[in-house]
Amino acid sequence: MTKERDLTFDVARALCILEIVCLWHMTDFIDMSLLPEQSLSIFGYVTIVVLGTFSFISGFFLKKYKIVNGSDVGKFFLVRIKRFWILYFIASLLLYVASSCVGQPWYPSISNFVLSLIGLSVFFQPLPATLWFMVMMMFFYLITPLILAFRRKEMRVMVAATIFVVLVALGFRGWVDERVLCYYPMYALGMLLDVRIVDFIKRKALLALLGSGVGLAVIYLLLYGSSVYSLLVCVAGLIAVIGLSELMAKNAVVGKVGSFVSYSSLSMYFFHRHFYLAIVYLWNIGGVGNIREATFPLWFAYLVVCPIIIFGCYTIQRVYDKITLNIIHQKDMIDRSEHQLNSYSII
Repeated sequence: MTKERDLTFDVARALCILEIVCLWHMTDFIDMSLLPEQSLSIFGYVTIVVLGTFSFISGFFLKKYKIVNGSDVGKFFLVRIKRFWILYFIASLLLYVASSCVGQPWYPSISNFVLSLIGLSVFFQPLPATLWFMVMMMFFYLITPLILAFRRKEMRVMVAATIFVVLVALGFRGWVDERVLCYYPMYALGMLLDVRIVDFIKRKALLALLGSGVGLAVIYLLLYGSSVYSLLVCVAGLIAVIGLSELMAKNAVVGKVGSFVSYSSLSMYFFHRHFYLAIVYLWNIGGVGNIREATFPLWFAYLVVCPIIIFGCYTIQRVYDKITLNIIHQKDMIDRSEHQLNSYSII
């Protein structure tokens, strides 16, 4: 891994976070009657692809770590804590406190809140709304050293497959959230897939985009509702996202905008609900009791709310980076440039 930015993945992250924040979750705060009847179904289809892509990217960038001894494991988790956990804790605590104050708790109990902070509510459900993806990713991080501890690729594949079999068995008993069974293979694929295959998709970006589009249509028509539907959608969709992002990244302006939004993506995921709820409340002063049902016009949503979230979360991320670089900096941790370039691959 080099310290040079990979604009393709920057654009991919940007596209994915914008779909989640400014499209999928925006449906909670706008009048959906203004959109076509099939909008939610289409948005849901796209969101499966987006979350699968986020999972893959996270695994893809984490495979650079070498796990040889206990010290490496400790370093791996220390970096993870520095990268995201503090922000995640702040975002979770704010949601827990604020939602409890208005009588609509984000977490059903304090124990669920605590388990969600360490990634174990995938087994002790329910998972929290919105932040469930981060809970799931934390669980993936917990088992990542088990896979990376083996140097031979064949052994890594075997360990990753064994973990999946165990998760499927637990899923049949209802002991693990079913979404884990869809996105864990994508995360593992990111760790195990040869970089040359990703490079090949980039080189054949237009062909990959067209082929994956056909594949998605076939999967939808023939396998909709089957047990492997979501996973196949994720794989085909991932190829489409990489191909599209590679083509878009060739434009200098798109590359710069993609890098900006990509840098903000971690904080956008953590704090977009906070911005939404605050803006909805201000838009409907006095409507605290019905804050989740309150809506605002489309023009306001996309000309005011989305820019506020993007620039607000960019500011949060910049401030957080300056604090961690100045206070928690250690020689054996990733240097400043890599911290800023490739650290926000977890979503």
